[in-house]
Amino acid sequence: MKYIINGRALPERCNISFDTVTYNLDEEVVSVTCFNSQIVASLETSVVSVSYAKNRISIVSKMIVGCMGFALGRHYSLDLCTVVIENDAGVILNSYVYEGVGEGQVQSNPDDIFTKARLLAEKDQNFRIALNDYMSAIEDGSNCAFYCYRAIEAIKQTFAGKSDKQKWQGMHESLGTCREYITKNIKQHADIERHGNWMDQTDLSLNNLTEMQKVTQDILLAYLSYKSRACRSIPQ
Repeated sequence: MKYIINGRALPERCNISFDTVTYNLDEEVVSVTCFNSQIVASLETSVVSVSYAKNRISIVSKMIVGCMGFALGRHYSLDLCTVVIENDAGVILNSYVYEGVGEGQVQSNPDDIFTKARLLAEKDQNFRIALNDYMSAIEDGSNCAFYCYRAIEAIKQTFAGKSDKQKWQGMHESLGTCREYITKNIKQHADIERHGNWMDQTDLSLNNLTEMQKVTQDILLAYLSYKSRACRSIPQ
């Protein structure tokens, strides 16, 4: 199976270019090229998963674009836009626009969630920072655990307590969260990323990344609901 992803290096006006770079990674082949900031990348793999392909291509493409930025002393980011799927015979099986969202994460009432989140973010710095980290966790699979755990810690810091332990307890009691579950699914991986011990990190599966994002999203939603109830309970 071959996945071809088109995107761009941002800011697009910088018009960076580099010749095709190809890597052979564990029976997979990743190729990336860039001309005038337009990225074309491909992955040849036996895995049938668009999300998996996007994550693999994103890691390699970011590395190359990052090296270009490092050489020029500038910041460049990556925007992956469209996906084309080919079989081994080169026949196009499917193509669509990549929206950059997690699988199965869309809420049944997005308009209501958007309004409540916007109003809370305007006055709650920790929630605002947690939202930014949650977005980064979806976009950057290689650092998903780090961003998810930092988002959760930002929420934890809003609860009263003289010690970190008391703040965690306050969050768990108020939001119905579980420290052991967070540690097992996110923290143990986040600690490795945070301290740069990449050789100790296990190869996280798509299911691992999706679960991290879901746990983080559920905590943010619980906090949003908790703060909404607290606001309504204040006498006017």
